[in-house]
Amino acid sequence: IIEDYEGHLWLSTTTGLVEYVPGAADFYQGDFVHYNHDDFNANTLSDDFIRDIYAEPAAVDGAKVIWVGTRNGLNRLSFRRGGVKITRIFHDPADRSSLPGNFISVIHEDQNGQLWIAALGGGLCKMVEGRNGQVRARFQWINDEGGLLNRDVETLLEDEQGRFWLGGHGITRFDPQSNEFKYYDVSDGLQSNS
Repeated sequence: IIEDYEGHLWLSTTTGLVEYVPGAADFYQGDFVHYNHDDFNANTLSDDFIRDIYAEPAAVDGAKVIWVGTRNGLNRLSFRRGGVKITRIFHDPADRSSLPGNFISVIHEDQNGQLWIAALGGGLCKMVEGRNGQVRARFQWINDEGGLLNRDVETLLEDEQGRFWLGGHGITRFDPQSNEFKYYDVSDGLQSNS
């Protein structure tokens, strides 16, 4: 559950995305809006199994933007007065600037305002273009080819120094500034590597 800058609540479920719009006079007398996948409508979510949600902290080019990670792709929801435009973003094996995987586990904005996406089986990536929705989304991959021990990144926590603590196979500490990795596993005292 997250809250956007307008005070709306966003809930991830296994049956779609839910937005709670609080009532004007009473927060608890609001409305629920459901967003789902439809095979025959491209302006819907890429999948109903929602893994993570990120709300941009302010309007982007005059629109409220909500990022939704699913088990089958990343979605950019852009809200304007005329409704919502949903852009589906997928992994393309032939394009090294696409998402590194489709099972999105984490969407995170770091202390420097960079948007990071973690994907099970794909590792971690930084969005380098397309956040404003004007151009195609492009990503810089950080995976086992670049020093990450395992491509299954399930969780991400950023510490005060801007380092990422990644959960998946053991724990990985990643410094995005220096591109350095440190790994922790059962030999370091963890109960397990999963």
